[in-house]
Amino acid sequence: MKVFNRNNILLIVALACTIGLMAFASMHKNDFKTHLEIQITNNEFQYFLTEQDLMNRVTSLYDSIENVPIEEINIAMLEDTLESLTYVENAEVFSTLDGKLSIVVNQNKAIARIYDGNNHYYLNSKGETMPLSRNYSAMVPLVTGNVKQEQLQYTHQLLLKSINDPFYHNIITGIDYKTDDIKIYTALGKHQITWGDTTATSTKMEKLKLFYQSLEEDELKSLKTVNVTFKDQVVFTN
Repeated sequence: MKVFNRNNILLIVALACTIGLMAFASMHKNDFKTHLEIQITNNEFQYFLTEQDLMNRVTSLYDSIENVPIEEINIAMLEDTLESLTYVENAEVFSTLDGKLSIVVNQNKAIARIYDGNNHYYLNSKGETMPLSRNYSAMVPLVTGNVKQEQLQYTHQLLLKSINDPFYHNIITGIDYKTDDIKIYTALGKHQITWGDTTATSTKMEKLKLFYQSLEEDELKSLKTVNVTFKDQVVFTN
C-alpha cells in the first residue's frame, strides 16, 4: 500500500490550483475589456503634457481602446508611440488580469528657455532642444545672445552643475552669450556677472559661491557688477 506524505499532498493541491487558474484565464480571456489609466509624473512641477494629449496618441492607434480586449493591445508599440511625443522622456505601459491598462509617462524636464535672436525653445535635462508648449510655460533661466550648438552644450553643462549644487539650485536666472564674453544673472540681486569664457566652470562656481556667502544681505543688494574671470579673486562694484 502506497502512503502519501504531506509533501505529496501539497504538490497535488498546487498543481490543481495552477490548472484551475489556467482554465479560468483561458475561459475568460476574451471577456476582459481594457480600462485605461494614465499617470504623468511631473519634473519640478512642469505641465507640458495633459492626459488628453496621451489619450489622443493612444486613440490614433485604437479608435476605442476601452472596448479592445487586453490581449489585442500591442504594449511595445504603444510605448514606442508615446515616447515619440516631444515632451515624453520615457513611457511604461503594463496590463493587469482585471483588464486595466496603465500608462505611466515621465516628462522631459526643461532646464532653460532659449532665444537665439530668431526662435524661442527649451533645452531639456538631456541637452536636447524641444519646442515651447501650448499647455505650460516653464519658469527656467532665459538664455539669449549668440546661441549655437557650442553654447547649448555649455548651458547644459553649467545648469546641470547648478541644479546638483544646493547653493546654486534655482539661483541662475539668465545667461547672455555676448560675442566675446558670457554674462550671468542670478536671483540674488540685479547685478550682472562677467563670466568670461567656458573654461574653469567649477572653479568659477566655487569662487562665486564663497564670495556670495561672505556678504550680508544689504551688500548683496548693492552689487552692480561681479567679475569672476580673474585668478583666485572676485572683483565687484557697487
